[in-house]
Amino acid sequence: MRSKQGSDTIKPLDLTLPVRSCIGCRKRANPSALIRVVLVDGKVIPDLKGGAAGRGAWLHKKCAEGAISRGAFVFAFKTNKAQTEAVDVSELQQYLLTNEWI
Repeated sequence: MRSKQGSDTIKPLDLTLPVRSCIGCRKRANPSALIRVVLVDGKVIPDLKGGAAGRGAWLHKKCAEGAISRGAFVFAFKTNKAQTEAVDVSELQQYLLTNEWI
């Protein structure tokens, strides 16, 4: 039997808006609750305006460190195993440390 969750514990998903999946926790959310990152020349860069070219990935701020530690970006950007070391997350880490997240 599924447990009943209170309305104050989980924000309902607005299906009238686009829905994206977090690469850290794999939960679905509206883009306003996530940040989009793109892979540019082997670097994971936050796409603050949402218009950067290329394949993007979405994640919650709280899930960023977990995604970094388990190598989720390699899978999200569909890079091959030879490029695993080439995925540089230093700019994303710098952004997470220096910017407030709404």
